[in-house]
Amino acid sequence: MAIGYVARQTPDNGFIVSGNRIDISAGTNQLYLIKTDADGNVFPAGINPAGTASTATVYPNPCHGTLTVEAGKERISRIEIFDMTGICMVGHDCHHQAAGKTVLGLPPGLKGLYMLRLTTGDGQRVSKISIY
Repeated sequence: MAIGYVARQTPDNGFIVSGNRIDISAGTNQLYLIKTDADGNVFPAGINPAGTASTATVYPNPCHGTLTVEAGKERISRIEIFDMTGICMVGHDCHHQAAGKTVLGLPPGLKGLYMLRLTTGDGQRVSKISIY
């Protein structure tokens, strides 16, 4: 059974929906986050289920000025920072950088809670970051 708890329209005329999916027979409870654009195209976002934790490390968190993302042997292809309404505040392509580590300079005035989406050859991971 899937239950949607919050649905909000975003400034780009898309939507962001969150909720959870319960499988009583398997004993699992998974959270989900869905972002769509104005045409209904879905952007992947979410939280890794238990047992599939990412090897990526984001530090310091909370941060100020710069943020370091390490993905071990994985090659980072893109880092994006979204505000809580789903607007992309920072988009950084990392194709030219060596595998494993990226130091990202943050724009002045960016403060608050954000979602960081990390794209690697193994897929995407989303984590919460705090910027002061």
